[in-house]
Amino acid sequence: MVVPTWVKPPWRFGSGPAVAGLFVRVFALISLIAWLSLGAQLSVLLGSRGAALASLRRQGTAPGSQRARAFQLWLQAVETAEAHELLKDFAGDSDELSWLIRGTGVAGDPVYVPWLINHMTNPGTARQAGEAFTVITGVDLEQSKLTAKRPDGLESGPNDDPNDTNVDTDADDGLPWPDPELIRSWWDTNNARFQNGTRYFMGAPVTREHCIDVLKNGYQRQRVLAAHYLCLLEPGTPLFNTSAPAWRQQRLLAKMT
Repeated sequence: MVVPTWVKPPWRFGSGPAVAGLFVRVFALISLIAWLSLGAQLSVLLGSRGAALASLRRQGTAPGSQRARAFQLWLQAVETAEAHELLKDFAGDSDELSWLIRGTGVAGDPVYVPWLINHMTNPGTARQAGEAFTVITGVDLEQSKLTAKRPDGLESGPNDDPNDTNVDTDADDGLPWPDPELIRSWWDTNNARFQNGTRYFMGAPVTREHCIDVLKNGYQRQRVLAAHYLCLLEPGTPLFNTSAPAWRQQRLLAKMT
């Protein structure tokens, strides 16, 4: 890749203007990288595969601000078998466990459900596994009374201890605590409704009508996935802005059938 001259850093740092020029060029380079990352995502949503999809996979498997979105979108865009291959690679790396759990939910294959239920017994992964279970099955854990109490003594995210250097927010904050035994019982009763090897999203195969229903009634992270699916199902469909003001979203949803 040829780097444009306007992003090449100066080789001398002796003067104020030179340093200022360096910052301008570094900022421009960062902006260019962000634009390229977003470009791959937009290309895939518009129907491109090949190089755009390969770029999305690289973004989704490497650290960076675009990783989560790229990872999800890549899993949504590829066939189930290809998603399995990437998740299989993650299974051998304990540092990727969180991504693996979330990825199984987006991949949507019910074959992962028993594995997810096992991870609900671990406080460190329980809520992520519960969310992935919901994304596959469509079951609202709280409405279905499949939740448990927060484990005693568990702390996550910032607290009032001045000696605790952990200031990171809890990515799972707000997610319900699943009860693995109740969920195992639910799965034993209902698993015949699901076919291994088929992609499910919120309890049903991915269709336009179902995704519109999730946009109207789902939680925000589920709605983001639904908006992506609408573009992937019908390339050229404008991406529904799930961050727009509520009144504007309601007006757009009222026109969607």
